[in-house]
Formats: sequence, structure tokens, C-alpha cells
Amino acid sequence: MLKSEQAQAELKKLKNDKWGVARIAAADGLQKEMRDTARSILGADGAARPTRHKDKEQQQILKLFLTMDEEARLQFFETMAPGLGAAIERGWQLLDRLPFQTGFQRKPFRAPKHPDVLITRRVNWLLSLLRIVGPYQQNVAWFAAWAPHVAHPMTIDTLGILLAAAIDAGGSDGEEVFQILCASGRNEHEIGGMGRHVTRALLAANRPDGWQFVENMLLA
Repeated sequence: MLKSEQAQAELKKLKNDKWGVARIAAADGLQKEMRDTARSILGADGAARPTRHKDKEQQQILKLFLTMDEEARLQFFETMAPGLGAAIERGWQLLDRLPFQTGFQRKPFRAPKHPDVLITRRVNWLLSLLRIVGPYQQNVAWFAAWAPHVAHPMTIDTLGILLAAAIDAGGSDGEEVFQILCASGRNEHEIGGMGRHVTRALLAANRPDGWQFVENMLLA
């Protein structure tokens, strides 16, 4: 795993602290409701601090996402995080089959046929994800490797959902993410390292060899 000082030096070259300004400008091409939501999430000044909002504003955001179809969401996600729109949509869909966990106690539960319950979990996941990926215009495999360096230990689980969805999508990209996570779990990757993103992604993804990897790691 790359040492923290070296990693931060490399990330400084790639990080764009003003990414929100560009995303606000790109949002002008969206329909009014989505444009307003983008500005609400990022801040009208492009300060790019995606966070939970006051009750009324939060309810408006949740209501909009409840009415969006997949095509609209994909357009919105791609506008907010160029190159990651499809991956974020897959993560959004993946949350449908996972237990809902909200708050510090994180007591898991399921609520089939109640999208109004799941939507809060999904939107909070999206806001957390944008805070992580926004400053770096990179692909999913890059985030699999750099996860311990770009995300706080308390929020890195957010990336785990994205990475699990990438694995489920298959193909060369999904396989690359899987191999990066396994190497990170073994502390053999030159950049990445062990973290909650590894266990979350491997356990949430639909790959039995990933489940076996985590089992073997726990037994060891």
C-alpha cells in the first residue's frame, strides 16, 4: 500500500477543489427540476458541499428522485460525475437488494414495496459518494485502488457499494475492480489497502469467490 504522504502528494496533482463550479454549469443542460436539484445539492455558488438539507428542501429532493426514471437518473448522475453515471446508477439499483441501514446504530431492515423508505437511503448514499468522487474525474477501477486515500474511514463504505455494483456489472472493468480489492485485502496492492470498502464490496457483490475470500480472511 502506498504511504499516506506519498498518496496525498499524488492526489494533490489530480484533485479539483472547484469541481462544483463546472458541475453547476453542466447542470444548465438539465430539465428545470433536475437543474434546481443539482444546484441545491452543490450550492448555487458551486461550493460543492453535498450534504443533507433542511427538512423542506430535503423533501423536495427526495420527491424528485422518486419520480425520476432510470434514463433521467443516468443523465443526472453523469452530469454530477462525468464518466461515472452508469456506475452510480448500478450502485443505486444495488441498494434495492441490501438491508437498509441508517443512523449511527445501523440496525438493518427491509421494506419491500416501500420506495419512499429506500429513497432516503439512496439519496444520502449519493450525497456521500459525490463528496468523495467529485474532485477526481477518474474511473471506478481507480477509485478501487485509491479508496483508502480519497475517503475517510467512516465514509469509505460508500465507495464499497459503488465497487460492488461494478463487480456485478462484469466485463473487464468488473474483473479489474475485483482483483484490485482482493490484492488490497491481502495488502499486496501497490496503492490500495484493506478497509471497509473491501469487505463491503466483496460481500455485497454477487460473486461467491468474493464471499469465500472474505471468509478465508476472517479465518486467517
